[in-house]
Amino acid sequence: MHTSLRSFLDLLRRENEIIEVSAQVDPYLEIAEIHRRVIDEQGKALLFTNVKGSEFPVVTNLFGTRRRIDLAFGSKPLEFVKRAVHAAETLLPRDLVSSGNSAILDFLQQSWVPDPSAGLLF
Repeated sequence: MHTSLRSFLDLLRRENEIIEVSAQVDPYLEIAEIHRRVIDEQGKALLFTNVKGSEFPVVTNLFGTRRRIDLAFGSKPLEFVKRAVHAAETLLPRDLVSSGNSAILDFLQQSWVPDPSAGLLF
């Protein structure tokens, strides 16, 4: 489990699972189109370091393969979701998670984690 996005990006670099794009890219449609093409090929994560009009880099496709999901959350992502639900129940104010007002918990409890036997959902 990672304590920051930076630690996850460092791991992706060590595992050769990310490509750093230093060429200038336009955040309006260009990044999205590059991202779409990479996803279609189940390609690597992308770190755009020269985004036109922005001082911030953009990272995409972090969880585009089962391997990167495992690198991010461990080999049992459903266990991660259960821990996240438990943390929400424990740390959030009771009135936020009480019955009738549990949209956050409902979201976390849904099966949004891909079933490994069914292949990837993205």
